[in-house]
Amino acid sequence: MMDACAIMWNGAEQGVYTPMRMQRSQFVLRMKHSVLFSNYERRLMKAMDDLIAIQDDWDGYGAPSVSRTAVLRCRKCLKAFQSSLYARMTVVANEWGGVQLHYKFIGGQVCCDFGDDRMSYYIKWNNGKEELHSFEEYTESNIKSLGQVLYNLA
Repeated sequence: MMDACAIMWNGAEQGVYTPMRMQRSQFVLRMKHSVLFSNYERRLMKAMDDLIAIQDDWDGYGAPSVSRTAVLRCRKCLKAFQSSLYARMTVVANEWGGVQLHYKFIGGQVCCDFGDDRMSYYIKWNNGKEELHSFEEYTESNIKSLGQVLYNLA
Protein backbone atom coordinates (compact mmCIF):
# COMPACT_ATOMS: atom_id res chain seq x y z
CA MET A 1 0.00 0.00 0.00
CA MET A 2 1.36 3.41 -0.94
CA ASP A 3 -0.48 5.69 1.50
CA ALA A 4 2.72 7.14 2.97
CA CYS A 5 5.00 7.74 0.01
CA ALA A 6 7.70 10.06 -1.19
CA ILE A 7 8.76 11.00 -4.67
CA MET A 8 12.35 10.28 -5.56
CA TRP A 9 13.74 11.54 -8.84
CA ASN A 10 15.32 8.81 -10.89
CA GLY A 11 17.10 8.72 -14.26
CA ALA A 12 18.71 12.11 -14.78
CA GLU A 13 19.93 11.21 -18.25
CA GLN A 14 19.86 14.04 -20.78
CA GLY A 15 17.91 16.31 -18.44
CA VAL A 16 14.82 14.08 -18.39
CA TYR A 17 13.55 13.22 -14.92
CA THR A 18 10.97 10.58 -14.22
CA PRO A 19 9.43 10.37 -10.76
CA MET A 20 9.66 7.07 -8.95
CA ARG A 21 7.30 6.40 -6.07
CA MET A 22 8.37 4.48 -3.01
CA GLN A 23 7.22 4.05 0.53
CA ARG A 24 8.55 6.65 2.95
CA SER A 25 10.35 4.01 5.04
CA GLN A 26 12.27 2.85 1.94
CA PHE A 27 13.10 6.44 1.02
CA VAL A 28 14.36 7.31 4.51
CA LEU A 29 16.41 4.10 4.69
CA ARG A 30 18.03 4.79 1.32
CA MET A 31 18.75 8.40 2.25
CA LYS A 32 20.20 7.36 5.63
CA HIS A 33 22.55 4.81 4.06
CA SER A 34 23.55 7.20 1.28
CA VAL A 35 24.47 9.92 3.78
CA LEU A 36 26.17 7.43 6.06
CA PHE A 37 28.39 5.98 3.33
CA SER A 38 29.26 9.40 1.95
CA ASN A 39 30.32 10.45 5.48
CA TYR A 40 32.66 7.47 5.70
CA GLU A 41 34.06 8.28 2.27
CA ARG A 42 34.59 11.92 3.26
CA ARG A 43 36.36 10.80 6.44
CA LEU A 44 38.74 8.58 4.44
CA MET A 45 39.43 11.29 1.85
CA LYS A 46 40.07 13.87 4.60
CA ALA A 47 42.47 11.47 6.32
CA MET A 48 44.38 11.05 3.05
CA ASP A 49 44.52 14.83 2.58
CA ASP A 50 46.02 15.05 6.07
CA LEU A 51 48.62 12.40 5.17
CA ILE A 52 49.92 14.53 2.30
CA ALA A 53 50.77 17.28 4.80
CA ILE A 54 53.03 15.01 6.90
CA GLN A 55 56.69 16.09 6.87
CA ASP A 56 59.82 13.92 6.68
CA ASP A 57 60.78 12.20 9.94
CA TRP A 58 57.17 12.25 11.14
CA ASP A 59 57.75 9.10 13.21
CA GLY A 60 61.04 10.24 14.77
CA TYR A 61 62.93 7.44 13.00
CA GLY A 62 63.54 9.09 9.63
CA ALA A 63 60.38 8.02 7.76
CA PRO A 64 59.84 9.99 4.54
CA SER A 65 56.78 12.14 3.99
CA VAL A 66 53.82 10.44 2.34
CA SER A 67 54.00 10.37 -1.44
CA ARG A 68 51.22 12.20 -3.29
CA THR A 69 51.30 9.39 -5.88
CA ALA A 70 50.68 6.76 -3.19
CA VAL A 71 47.70 8.75 -1.91
CA LEU A 72 46.28 9.03 -5.43
CA ARG A 73 46.73 5.28 -5.96
CA CYS A 74 44.94 4.55 -2.68
CA ARG A 75 42.08 6.89 -3.65
CA LYS A 76 41.71 5.15 -6.99
CA CYS A 77 41.50 1.78 -5.29
CA LEU A 78 38.93 3.06 -2.79
CA LYS A 79 36.74 4.26 -5.65
CA ALA A 80 36.82 0.72 -7.05
CA PHE A 81 35.64 -0.77 -3.74
CA GLN A 82 32.02 -0.95 -2.65
CA SER A 83 31.14 2.02 -0.45
CA SER A 84 29.54 -0.31 2.09
CA LEU A 85 33.10 -1.33 3.07
CA TYR A 86 34.20 2.22 3.99
CA ALA A 87 32.78 2.10 7.53
CA ARG A 88 35.41 -0.43 8.62
CA MET A 89 38.39 1.28 6.96
CA THR A 90 41.09 3.56 8.29
CA VAL A 91 44.16 4.99 6.57
CA VAL A 92 47.53 5.85 8.08
CA ALA A 93 51.02 6.68 6.85
CA ASN A 94 53.50 3.84 6.57
CA GLU A 95 57.23 4.11 7.25
CA TRP A 96 58.14 3.92 3.53
CA GLY A 97 56.29 7.06 2.43
CA GLY A 98 53.13 5.26 1.37
CA VAL A 99 49.60 4.82 2.64
CA GLN A 100 48.41 1.90 4.70
CA LEU A 101 44.72 1.03 4.66
CA HIS A 102 43.28 -1.12 7.44
CA TYR A 103 40.03 -3.02 6.98
CA LYS A 104 38.63 -4.77 10.04
CA PHE A 105 36.18 -7.64 9.79
CA ILE A 106 34.81 -10.14 12.29
CA GLY A 107 37.55 -12.73 11.66
CA GLY A 108 40.53 -10.38 11.60
CA GLN A 109 41.87 -7.55 9.46
CA VAL A 110 43.31 -6.76 6.06
CA CYS A 111 46.24 -4.35 5.81
CA CYS A 112 46.99 -2.85 2.40
CA ASP A 113 50.14 -0.84 1.64
CA PHE A 114 50.00 1.55 -1.30
CA GLY A 115 53.27 2.85 -2.74
CA ASP A 116 54.11 4.80 -5.86
CA ASP A 117 54.16 1.84 -8.24
CA ARG A 118 53.03 -1.25 -6.30
CA MET A 119 50.65 -2.36 -3.59
CA SER A 120 50.74 -5.24 -1.18
CA TYR A 121 48.25 -6.57 1.30
CA TYR A 122 47.96 -9.24 3.91
CA ILE A 123 45.11 -10.82 5.79
CA LYS A 124 45.71 -11.36 9.47
CA TRP A 125 43.18 -13.77 10.94
CA ASN A 126 42.22 -13.69 14.61
CA ASN A 127 43.64 -17.22 14.97
CA GLY A 128 47.13 -15.91 14.09
CA LYS A 129 47.23 -17.18 10.50
CA GLU A 130 48.40 -14.68 7.87
CA GLU A 131 48.12 -14.56 4.08
CA LEU A 132 50.53 -12.28 2.21
CA HIS A 133 49.91 -10.86 -1.28
CA SER A 134 53.03 -8.86 -1.92
CA PHE A 135 54.03 -6.25 -4.45
CA GLU A 136 51.12 -6.40 -6.84
CA GLU A 137 51.12 -3.97 -9.77
CA TYR A 138 48.35 -1.39 -10.04
CA THR A 139 46.32 -3.16 -12.69
CA GLU A 140 42.54 -3.17 -12.94
CA SER A 141 42.61 -6.91 -12.33
CA ASN A 142 44.65 -6.63 -9.11
CA ILE A 143 42.53 -3.76 -7.80
CA LYS A 144 39.37 -5.70 -8.56
CA SER A 145 40.84 -8.78 -6.88
CA LEU A 146 41.63 -6.81 -3.71
CA GLY A 147 38.11 -5.34 -3.70
CA GLN A 148 36.66 -8.82 -4.02
CA VAL A 149 38.77 -10.08 -1.12
CA LEU A 150 37.48 -7.23 1.08
CA TYR A 151 33.89 -7.79 -0.01
CA ASN A 152 34.08 -11.55 0.63
CA LEU A 153 35.38 -10.94 4.16
CA ALA A 154 32.67 -8.40 5.01
